[in-house]
Amino acid sequence: MQFYIAKNGNQAGPFSLAQISAQVSAGTLGINDLAWAEGMPSWVTVAEILRQPGLPPAGAPPALQDKPKTGVGLFSLIIAVLGIPIWFTILVIAAAGARNHADSHSNLMMMVGLALFAMGAVNLVGAVLGIVAVVDKSRRTVPAILGLIGNGLEVLAIALLTIIGLSAK
Repeated sequence: MQFYIAKNGNQAGPFSLAQISAQVSAGTLGINDLAWAEGMPSWVTVAEILRQPGLPPAGAPPALQDKPKTGVGLFSLIIAVLGIPIWFTILVIAAAGARNHADSHSNLMMMVGLALFAMGAVNLVGAVLGIVAVVDKSRRTVPAILGLIGNGLEVLAIALLTIIGLSAK
C-alpha cells in the first residue's frame, strides 16, 4: 500500500510503509504528521498507520529475546555425581582382580581398563561442559561450578591412580 504524507502543510508521496517507518526512525517524519492512502476516508496520523497488525510501534526497538536456559551446567554436575559411585565400583573390581592375581591380559582387567578409559572420557566431557556453562554465564552457575570441580577432581584422581598403578609394577 502506498501512502501520501502531509507535513507542515506540504504533501509528499507516495511512500511505502517501510519508507515511512524509516523516515520516522531517522527523525525526518514525525508520528503526528498525517498520512493517507487510496481507499481511506480521511487523513490519519503516521502513528496510526504504523500500528497496523504485525508491525511494532514506531521508533520502538525490537523485543529482546530471553537467553534460553541451558542445562549444560546441570548436566556437568549430574556427570560428576553419578561418576563417584561408578568410579568406586571400578576401583573395587580392580582391587579384587589384583588381589586374585589377575594378570593385565585377563578379561576382567581388560574390562576394568576399558571402564577406566570410558569414565575418564565422560568426566573430561563433564569438565568441559562445566567450563562452557561458567564462561557462558549460564543462569545455573552453581551446578556448573560444582560439576566442573567434581569432574576435575575425578579426572585428577584417575590420573593419580594411573601414575600409582604404573609405578607399582
